[in-house]
Amino acid sequence: MKKPELVITKWLDDIPVAGKCSSCPDEGEFEIASTNPTVEGNKKTLNEAFMRHFKKIHLHEDASQAAVRIVREATDNS
Repeated sequence: MKKPELVITKWLDDIPVAGKCSSCPDEGEFEIASTNPTVEGNKKTLNEAFMRHFKKIHLHEDASQAAVRIVREATDNS
């Protein structure tokens, strides 16, 4: 299985404003509510949010948790 990564899902012109985890279909969505967004600032903020999610969900996931998640993801989309 591929390592989870940040996927940009929403743009404001050329500025990323939302993203999600590539491995979590129902969780791991991140959105920025910035009044003065910049490309670099938003990329950094989205990446920081993703890294918090990654450390909380994926870094400590053992084999049995991964198996349960994979089965759940496969059956949820059926």
